[in-house]
Amino acid sequence: MSACGGGDSAPHAQPPTVRAVSQSDVEIAALLYSDSQRTPPGFHTEPAPPAGYAATFHIKNSDLQAALAAMNPIHELCTDDWNEALGWSEAVAASEPIYSDLTATNTYEQYYEFVRTRHTTDTAIVQMRVYRCSFLDRDGADIARLTGTAGHLNKRPLESADVQWTLEYQWRFSAYNNVDNVVLMSAPLAAGASPAHELILAALTRGLGTGGCDRARVFAWSYRTDPTSGQFMSEQRDLWTFDVRNVGGAVELCAR
Repeated sequence: MSACGGGDSAPHAQPPTVRAVSQSDVEIAALLYSDSQRTPPGFHTEPAPPAGYAATFHIKNSDLQAALAAMNPIHELCTDDWNEALGWSEAVAASEPIYSDLTATNTYEQYYEFVRTRHTTDTAIVQMRVYRCSFLDRDGADIARLTGTAGHLNKRPLESADVQWTLEYQWRFSAYNNVDNVVLMSAPLAAGASPAHELILAALTRGLGTGGCDRARVFAWSYRTDPTSGQFMSEQRDLWTFDVRNVGGAVELCAR
């Protein structure tokens, strides 16, 4: 019958699932356990301070109004007035148990920075930053929620490189910049006229896997923008999980 065009009853082969990253599960687990490289080459980085260490943070609405600390949403402030940003920095410094002297200021396309040194014997510096509204306005965002409305990118023309910078920079201040977490890939998304960018991340939860193994979760975190308003949305989606263990420095996948 098949020779006469009767067809073939064999099932059609399904196209293979495209893996989001080139690393194998064992390679991903090795990165998670070693904590030696949390980001891929080319990811946004900042130089280390010449001495000691730097505590870096963006001034938030709750830093200026303590009553907001128990309310939502809390978000980073922005202004295009350098003097206003300096005033906020002074207010935060004055409210802290140990005052910090202003020792340097820097202005970048994305934010103002106020470098301060505390009256202590260590060599730590504090880098207080305030976004410039002409670049990024986080009003309406919620730092406690990594999905949903995330603010407006106001730079024009709106370019994919600015979306990439914003997502990679926001990662720095997220819970994902921590032990047992790694960024596997950072890449633009095909989104037509709307610039979008995506990170592929992996996170390890120890002891959650079968038989006492650890559970690795691989997921995507993306920013998608509106080309007209500049509003961007933060989205996350799970990709896959696997169980793994570290036995004397050797990574082994666990059966599930």
